[in-house]
Amino acid sequence: MVNNVICIIQNRMTSTRLPGKAILPLGKGGKTITEHIYERLTLSECIDRVIFAIPDTPENDILFDFLTQRNIPVFRGSEDDVLSRFYHCLQANPADIVIRATCDNPLVDWHHIKPMINILKVQHCDYMSCKGFSLGTGVEVCTAEAIKKAYQEATTPAEHEHVMPYLYLHPDVFKLGVYENCNKSQNIYRLTVDCQEDYALMMKIYDELYDGNAIPTDRAIAYLDSHPDVAKLNENIQQKKI
Repeated sequence: MVNNVICIIQNRMTSTRLPGKAILPLGKGGKTITEHIYERLTLSECIDRVIFAIPDTPENDILFDFLTQRNIPVFRGSEDDVLSRFYHCLQANPADIVIRATCDNPLVDWHHIKPMINILKVQHCDYMSCKGFSLGTGVEVCTAEAIKKAYQEATTPAEHEHVMPYLYLHPDVFKLGVYENCNKSQNIYRLTVDCQEDYALMMKIYDELYDGNAIPTDRAIAYLDSHPDVAKLNENIQQKKI
């Protein structure tokens, strides 16, 4: 059976700045970052299957066991060549459209997915990105054919480590699209978890707002608007460059 839309979430235990963050707890009930992200993305009615793509190294056996014990779909592949991991995950789970998400983002906004897929189809794009949203709330969308072409043709380490650069750095080869935030007055925050300061901010949000249901991203942003002291917890963190 071919899934029309598959969401592949790259995940690992060996983060350089915050090792083991994938299974750190957030909010009441003790659910982990991984579980929150999985639950948020499964809320999208557009996605046929959500699957974690994790490294096949011994250090990630604990993550594999964690996922399988919870009946969460998982695929294992190369640790460093994440493009290869995605490609082979797609070979094992065929689909037409791919959502790329990462396990850094426990406030990923599933509401973005439907309009992004619609734009991709209507404009016949190969790749869609988000623009103007808080870091950590967006996803990337592309065709399975684009992933296949990238896997076959990408040559640089960065293109293989980060999955999508070969697509958006070759507008001569791929048709690119952008899903842009129309709310120009919305404050922009760092809502990803890459280091301890990010985790401290996310803990504040989840401790305050999580009630057993996915926190609407706009509600988290409104909370930071009214609690600037919390928003400052990670304001000096610089995002790693590709």
